[in-house]
Amino acid sequence: MPRVARRLLAIVPDWYPVPFGVAVVLNQLADDGIALPAGFRALIVAVFLTAAFTVAGRRLTRHRGRGTLLGLAALFVLLAGDEPVWLLIAGAIAFVLLIDLRAARTGGRAVPWARVRSGMSALGVILVVLVTLPLIGSPTVWPSAPQPPAVAGGTAARPDMFVLLLDGFGRADVLASYGYDAGPFVADLEARGFTVAAHSRSNYPTTGLALTSMLNAAPIAALGFTDSTRLEPRHIHPALEANRAFEILGDAGYETIAFSSGYELVALRSANRFVDTGQLNELEIGLAESTILEPLMDALTGDLKSNQIRARAMAMVPAVRSLAAEVSERPRFVFVHSPLPHPPFVVDSDCQPVRGGESLFVLGADGIARKTASRRAEEIRLTVGQVGCSQRLAIEMVDGILAGAGPDTVVLVLSDHGPETRLERSDPQPDAIHERLANLFAARTPARPDLFPDDITLVNVLPHLFGAYLDVDLPEQPDTVYFGMPGVGLVAVDSAP
Repeated sequence: MPRVARRLLAIVPDWYPVPFGVAVVLNQLADDGIALPAGFRALIVAVFLTAAFTVAGRRLTRHRGRGTLLGLAALFVLLAGDEPVWLLIAGAIAFVLLIDLRAARTGGRAVPWARVRSGMSALGVILVVLVTLPLIGSPTVWPSAPQPPAVAGGTAARPDMFVLLLDGFGRADVLASYGYDAGPFVADLEARGFTVAAHSRSNYPTTGLALTSMLNAAPIAALGFTDSTRLEPRHIHPALEANRAFEILGDAGYETIAFSSGYELVALRSANRFVDTGQLNELEIGLAESTILEPLMDALTGDLKSNQIRARAMAMVPAVRSLAAEVSERPRFVFVHSPLPHPPFVVDSDCQPVRGGESLFVLGADGIARKTASRRAEEIRLTVGQVGCSQRLAIEMVDGILAGAGPDTVVLVLSDHGPETRLERSDPQPDAIHERLANLFAARTPARPDLFPDDITLVNVLPHLFGAYLDVDLPEQPDTVYFGMPGVGLVAVDSAP
């Protein structure tokens, strides 16, 4: 056994709470199907937090054995936010410590501390191994190695391309049905050289399906996903990461850059550069919300999840502006995924904080989850507010891109799908299906006016884009749109443009 490994194993008995903390994070990664790099910060926090508990326990008890076990009990108390059983385990540990203290006062010893240390350290290591096994067979995506600088003249004529995805942004006619006028936003885009499609649609009703299809320029079924029960984000994500678009762009000399939306199962970590503006991602938020400290964190932040989503959306504007202004030897393809205006509802039209919560369905007496009429009206109001903020941020990003990257830059502003304020999942009606599939699509394509048809669907975006600017011939696909039907799964639907 290597000397370094022997030294590490020798340390474990004195710090056995640490592998327990690491196991918690790794288990959450495996359960959620999230790539390992997304958990690095959480793993570091777990190591330092459990080490701090151990040190504090030893100082409090002035006994290495009792203090280390007390540190483990503190970890279990912390985890009791969602699972009260951890409190029972921590209580059992406290009972053992009290018995040992009583025995120590009479000169005896109730606990064989050397055996406890070796047994608990072995258990901690075993737990780490067990929760790591599912991760071994799952895709762990690291950012791609950057391509060599372009040969002089090889890609000089190719423009930078920026794709701004506004998650869940509805088409103008859908927003009009909410009593909201998207005309000023459309006019702002047109004034900057965009053509805004009036009849664009997404081919799929969820982000993972829509993006995987779009970036592979193919229907989901053509990518091997024929079982409608295997269409959860964790099943689709590998095909999204290994998308055809990045392969074509790399061959064409492009640097691919992707911004994190905070949602790891639609992340594009396979890009040459993965930009994270620093807020907590969905794994980290989930771990934080599972602790007993959630009420305190919500009190300090006004709801932790909402705070982090709002902060990430705001931070993207200066980050995109800064990136656009960078000098690059190669053309760039930049994919910016904003988490807004998709629920949860976190901002109003002035981008000020609100606490509107998630899209809410209430379980009826018949066991079917529905939205009440009052909640539907409230979600329309909240959606309109969040759309107003998203429009403002989108225009600021567009202006930053054009100022930094130049007027020849290709810019697409689009959404993966529309909202779902009218959706009854048990019985989707045509107006709700239309609402969900009618997405935003605006394109600024210098020297290529009217590149996209007015009824463009996402699966055919790259065939038009790459054909015009990269001379790559991708076959156009049928504009079929799909929706998930209860008891049936994903099926083709007749949703008029």
